[in-house]
Amino acid sequence: MDEEIRKARSRQYGSFLYCPNRDCLCFGRETDLECKHESCILDDPEYQALQKRIEENRKRNELNALRENSNTSHRQVIRRQTKTAAEMLEERIRRKEQYARECYRANYPKRGDDIVYEIVRLRAKLRKLKEGGR
Repeated sequence: MDEEIRKARSRQYGSFLYCPNRDCLCFGRETDLECKHESCILDDPEYQALQKRIEENRKRNELNALRENSNTSHRQVIRRQTKTAAEMLEERIRRKEQYARECYRANYPKRGDDIVYEIVRLRAKLRKLKEGGR
């Protein structure tokens, strides 16, 4: 397509693909001619059947989504944190101690030492938390 025609159509219609006869975007307008198609694609019965099927599927999907949302919205369980920060720290310490034992048994003493150092820091944090958070 000639660049001047493209610019003129873009200025006039907002897009060089715009078809003023059918008030839609048409890929037949990519040429210098008005339209390269003999008859409009919108009049094609296969295209109309496809668009109808697409619209039916869209409506069906919207209804299914609405039903799904209405069924699950009242069933959602509100999760509340029931453990205190101290209990979570104690649990984390227990897991780290178990992991350190596994490291020592598997002959990875350096990794076990690193974990033990981390356990010492966590215990200090737990002690601060229990004393009053200084």
